[in-house]
Amino acid sequence: MTDYHIYLDDNAHICLEGQIDFSNVVKIRDSGIELMNAVSSVYIDLIGVKHADSSSLVLLIAWARAAKSQHKRFQLLNIPIFLASLARASGLDAILEI
Repeated sequence: MTDYHIYLDDNAHICLEGQIDFSNVVKIRDSGIELMNAVSSVYIDLIGVKHADSSSLVLLIAWARAAKSQHKRFQLLNIPIFLASLARASGLDAILEI
């Protein structure tokens, strides 16, 4: 059983639920990049993220780079407060447009 769920919703948003940590970040990254192939613009909905460590910032940067390499718009939606705070504390909020 996984501690996260990633899927495309009816609006073609990539939705992530559960937790992001060092044990699952690579699998989540790869699943997200695979889902990007099915959309014309990349909207990542994080409303279901319940826990995230610093590896989540690497994940979001990897997804932003993947979207850019595919010439697709990239936007984060419903960013949990704890994740936005982590991005601000690390100085990555400007890069990720949080």
